[in-house]
Amino acid sequence: MIGVFSLVERAGRDTKYPEQEAGLELRGLTLSFLSSGAHGLDLAQKGPLGEAQMKLTALRMVVTALSVGAATSCGAARLSDGRGDREASGPCQVRPGAPGAEDFAIDWERGHLFVSSDDRRAQQIEGNGEDPPLGRVLTLAAEDPDPRRPIVQMDSQNLPERFHPHGIGLWSAPNGERVLMAVSHPLAPAYEGSVIEIFDVDPDGGLRHRRSVSAPGMTRPNDVAPTGRDSFYVTIEGSAKAGSIGDLIGMATGQDRSGTVWFFNGSSGRKVGEGFSFANSLALSADGSRLFATSTVARDLHVFERDLVSQDLVPVRVIDLGSGLDNIMLDPVDRMWIGAHRDLPAFVFGHARNARRQAPSQVLQVEGATGAGEAVVQEVFASDGEDLSAASVAVRINGRLILGGIYDDGLLVCDASRAP
Repeated sequence: MIGVFSLVERAGRDTKYPEQEAGLELRGLTLSFLSSGAHGLDLAQKGPLGEAQMKLTALRMVVTALSVGAATSCGAARLSDGRGDREASGPCQVRPGAPGAEDFAIDWERGHLFVSSDDRRAQQIEGNGEDPPLGRVLTLAAEDPDPRRPIVQMDSQNLPERFHPHGIGLWSAPNGERVLMAVSHPLAPAYEGSVIEIFDVDPDGGLRHRRSVSAPGMTRPNDVAPTGRDSFYVTIEGSAKAGSIGDLIGMATGQDRSGTVWFFNGSSGRKVGEGFSFANSLALSADGSRLFATSTVARDLHVFERDLVSQDLVPVRVIDLGSGLDNIMLDPVDRMWIGAHRDLPAFVFGHARNARRQAPSQVLQVEGATGAGEAVVQEVFASDGEDLSAASVAVRINGRLILGGIYDDGLLVCDASRAP
């Protein structure tokens, strides 16, 4: 146990848990010109010009470092020449109706595909005095998903306040009970006030909101992997404030490995994994004995052995996949698909800031990651982003490869019937 954080449950009325001094142990980057515990450079006395110069320098460092990393990293990213390869995926079709389909969760037994959808472009518009539209979790037919034809409509009256979903995860009990959890950023695009929203899932795929969980130190949650009705693992991207100069410089230098994984048991939480360079996605193996996590800037897939009683994690291996890894999807035999950003600068400084600028999409299929032998990695999709930019998630279902992206509207559905 490294630390314990206090939690606030908002279910009818607030219930406060005792706060521990250890907290999340938020630390500043170890760079010599950053103050301890800071979220960025101290620019209070530097003036507008000094701040602008610092930001420009930081941006240049990030672009240079990420570009060099992409060019020199070994692994699956080298499989693509940047022009795109459709041999493994076949023809594709955009199915609109789900802006910012950033993450999926799938109920393989019932045939339901849950899609986390949030219009992040609308969140970038300032000055109109209106809140951005709420996000949704769509329930689609997994075998032929179409956002315009959800299986059930999400009840807007049952939505949590200011619901803006990010990573999602599904838990299934032996008795048939299902629970879906979603990371939500109520003040989106800011991360302050982020919560984990917990929904009970009806047999038809309908979602009933039951509980909201927040933690004072949970400043940058990204993804959630449920382990029970109220328990879960969650990634914290890093300790620096998202988008701050400290965050940018940490990405550029690779020195920011403050990303962590925490476990929450229903009333309290503790850190169970650390050392990630932008902790992103989580996924549990079919038997629950392994936890997978992606480190986006380091381009690594982390594999942990999970103690089913204590929920402690023991590192098993780290696999360099050579690309900016985003969300993980697993099928019932632990075949893995990962949405990836082959060109991180094109995404971070291009597409994320300007809808007219495309960013490449890539999907990696990984087999054998659970064992000690060599993992088999195949690039099953790559494009320049002309159809769907910055794909963050993908899964193969019944001969179709289904992709979602961080900003673009809709799902990209490709014919994967020829894929092995």
